[in-house]
Amino acid sequence: MQIKERDYELVEKILLGNGYFNTKQREFIELTKSKTIVAGPGTGKTTALAAKIVLLLKNLNASNSKEGVCIITHTNVAVNEINNVLINTGIGSLNHPHFIGTIHEFFNRYCVLPFFKNKLKHNQLSFDNDNENLEFYKSYLKRKNTWMNDGVVEAISKRIIKSKLYLNTKDNTLDLYNSTDWEKFDKHKSRMLEAKIMRKKQGFLIHDDTFLFSRCYLLEDKFKEILRMRFKYVFLDEFQDTTPDGIELLDALFGTEKNIFRKLEILIKLSLIINQCLL
Repeated sequence: MQIKERDYELVEKILLGNGYFNTKQREFIELTKSKTIVAGPGTGKTTALAAKIVLLLKNLNASNSKEGVCIITHTNVAVNEINNVLINTGIGSLNHPHFIGTIHEFFNRYCVLPFFKNKLKHNQLSFDNDNENLEFYKSYLKRKNTWMNDGVVEAISKRIIKSKLYLNTKDNTLDLYNSTDWEKFDKHKSRMLEAKIMRKKQGFLIHDDTFLFSRCYLLEDKFKEILRMRFKYVFLDEFQDTTPDGIELLDALFGTEKNIFRKLEILIKLSLIINQCLL
């Protein structure tokens, strides 16, 4: 990325006042390859990140490029901070074809909702950890298994809530962990799994379902390709606070050699790690 000195002066004035980016910060801002950056507190990581995004977007806008920039942050506080910088520098808030938001917002928008629209014709989903509703499971089991007494129904329903769904990669189907090490799990697994899936099919999801159904959606390579083509530049902020599931999905989606060198030409993946040991 070729950056003109007058563009540096613009962002330095807005972000640093009378200050200047040092050599390391400029090296980071001009970096055009996949890289994990380790930065300790007080090193100007957030400021340099904001400057990098501003200068990249200025270049893309000047060339009328349709290449998308994806900025994934840990909190909405960081989203607001970056958007404020973009507004102050004249770029404005990010909109199509770009994205800025948390990792859950990214995968919910571009994977989970499309998956449910495609498979179940749902246009709206409800994400709430209270969606694992005990009364729903009790009613469902009682309706399907009229011979069960109320005590058994409630006991199994509680186990359903505590048992975690996962994608079985052997046959790419949803399956259920025996998360509570219940000795009767195998006996009741099929009806527990059926009830759990039915709740999801109704559009009631919990926080952890984001990565599960994103995996389901991305089983089809065509959907991976759509996202890879949409977002040429991907920034991941606060790497250390991103869950292993989230990192795994992002790596699988944007971190391939093929992606960098052929499909997208250049992929910028910025992983910033605040390492307290550097203090």
